[in-house]
Amino acid sequence: DFVAGRYHTKKLLACLACVYKMPLEAVMVCMDNSEFQRNGDYSPNRLIAQRETINHISLSTTETNMESTVGLLTMGGRATVLCAPTRNLGNLMSELKDVKISGKCDFVAGIKTAQLALKNRQNTQAL
Repeated sequence: DFVAGRYHTKKLLACLACVYKMPLEAVMVCMDNSEFQRNGDYSPNRLIAQRETINHISLSTTETNMESTVGLLTMGGRATVLCAPTRNLGNLMSELKDVKISGKCDFVAGIKTAQLALKNRQNTQAL
C-alpha cells in the first residue's frame, strides 16, 4: 500500500511538472551604461546595481528552462551587442564585468538593436 502510494505521488509530480513547465525564452538585456550611471543613489553606484540585477535575471531565466537564452547589449554612446543570446552564462558574465561608463543613452537605438539580435538568434523556437 505504501509503495503504491509512493508510485502515485511520483506520477502526480511528473504530471504537474509537464503542466507547469516554464516556456522557452530568448531574452535580450539592454543595459544603460551612460554617464548617469555614476550617480550614487544606489550603493555603490547604479552601474554595479545593474550588474547585480542582470546577473539575477540571467540566472533565473536559465534556471526555469535550460534551453532559454540570454543576451546583453549596452545603450551608452552607441548601442552595442556584447553577447548574442546564448545559454553560456560564463560568457555573458565576463562581458558584463568589462562594461564601462560612456556617452549618453540612446534608448531607441538600443531597442532596435535588441530586436535585430533576437530576430537573428540561433534558436527561433523561443517566444
